[in-house]
Amino acid sequence: MRVRTTLFILCILVGMLLSAGCTQSVQQQQAPTPTPAPEATTEATTVATPTPEPEPFPESLAVGESFRYGTDETGREVTVARTMLLDSYNIVHPDWGMAQTEISPAEGARFLFVFVEVAHAGTAKELWTPYPGTINVYYKGIVYPYRSDRSDTVTTVVDARGVDDYAFEKIYKTQTKKGFLIYEVPASLELDETYIVMDPGNDVRATWKLA
Repeated sequence: MRVRTTLFILCILVGMLLSAGCTQSVQQQQAPTPTPAPEATTEATTVATPTPEPEPFPESLAVGESFRYGTDETGREVTVARTMLLDSYNIVHPDWGMAQTEISPAEGARFLFVFVEVAHAGTAKELWTPYPGTINVYYKGIVYPYRSDRSDTVTTVVDARGVDDYAFEKIYKTQTKKGFLIYEVPASLELDETYIVMDPGNDVRATWKLA
């Protein structure tokens, strides 16, 4: 009887040990494996630096400087003497007395007056001034021609009194011709981005930056 009781107790102990081992094995199998945290990566952020627009005419003269072209015989010296920006200008006719007429540009535009001087600098008796159509305004990639409606006019521009319209005409030795050209340009025009470009022919070009 005692032997049976002892065997029974041993069986119970063995069963408990086996049960504990199985439970531990199951728990070990079910335990989640920790996932390592991803390493922090630092990405370099590149900020694009805007490329400045190249200056269209880097060799430009300044207002008041002269450009000479031609041979010793046909030399002429051209100067953009000054400029003037106006929202409108007034004219008078010799038959009108003191009556004035205001000339206004199109909406969103202004008038740019360019005062040009051409000096005879050669040995020839007479030469010709550059044709007005060869002198243009260049602003932000757009070319603006002069207002040809002023050609051969008899009216006087009050705002430029004492100076005549620039014209294609003869110029004699030691003589200098002075005149103005009028251009209709955007009202937002900025002089430091504006150029006068003269192309009198024979692969000659001169440019002036207005500011």
